[in-house]
Order: sequence, then structure tokens, then C-alpha cells
Amino acid sequence: MKFWISSLDFLFKKQVIEPDMFLLRHTFFINQIFGILYYGYFEIANGGTSLVCDTLELPWKNNQRNISCIADGIYPYEVVDGLAIRIDNVNGRDGIFMHVANSWKELRGCVAVGKGYKDINRDLDYDVLKSALTLKDITSTIPEKGYIKIESLKSNYGKIN
Repeated sequence: MKFWISSLDFLFKKQVIEPDMFLLRHTFFINQIFGILYYGYFEIANGGTSLVCDTLELPWKNNQRNISCIADGIYPYEVVDGLAIRIDNVNGRDGIFMHVANSWKELRGCVAVGKGYKDINRDLDYDVLKSALTLKDITSTIPEKGYIKIESLKSNYGKIN
């Protein structure tokens, strides 16, 4: 009986996942969301350091394919040929990548990465800068496979719609 109970305990314990990346969405606009991606060693509370870049995504539209960012959560990822990072196990979605892009108009639910924002195409929306260099830095720093945690500052959701 003791073995059976300990086996059940093992089956029902939650797995602790240590993400290799953490994306914090912080500013929400009609057409896009700005965020910060922490990658590399980021146990800041324990005196660690982290590499940081900016992100750009489509706004939340109930997880609709091609027009919405993905929901907050923890997802497995895999680096694909050093050119992109595929984000897997997204409920109701596939083909979600972190890839090179500057404008929200280049996204279909994916995540663009870069360093800084500026309206480079003069459409009155800010674009992310240095996307290719940033993605190269990320893919050379993180493990080939791991987890990304995505979280939104809820207090900012819906303020600008």
C-alpha cells in the first residue's frame, strides 16, 4: 500500500519548468504590443544577469490565427536552423515563430525581436530595430530546445484599444 501511495504522489506532482526565456508584454496599442525578452541566465533575484531585447507582436484578439498574439503561458521552443525559434504547443495554433521582422505588418501571430523602437516605415507605428542581429544573438545564446514563459502586464490590457 505504501508503494501505491508514493506512486500516486509521483504521478500527480507538477513538473517544475525553468524557462530559458521570459517575454514580458508591457505596452499595448491598437495594432501592436511591445515587450521585453529576457534570455540567457536571468535569475536576477539571485544576483544573476540577463540578456535583454525588445519584442513586437500583434495585439490580443482571442488567439485568432494570423491576427492575434498567442496567450500567456509556458511553451516549449526549438531553434530552427539558427534562423528562427519555433514556439510549440500553442493551443489552437501552429507555425508560431520568433523571427526577423521590423513592423507589426510582417507578423501573423509571431514575435519579432530587436533592440529599440522607431517609426522606420513612416506609418505612424513604431517598428523594432536591429532584428536580424538580435535574433542571431538570441539563437547563439539559448539552448537549442527549452521553454519560454510569456506573461502580460494585465493592468495595461485594454487601456488602448
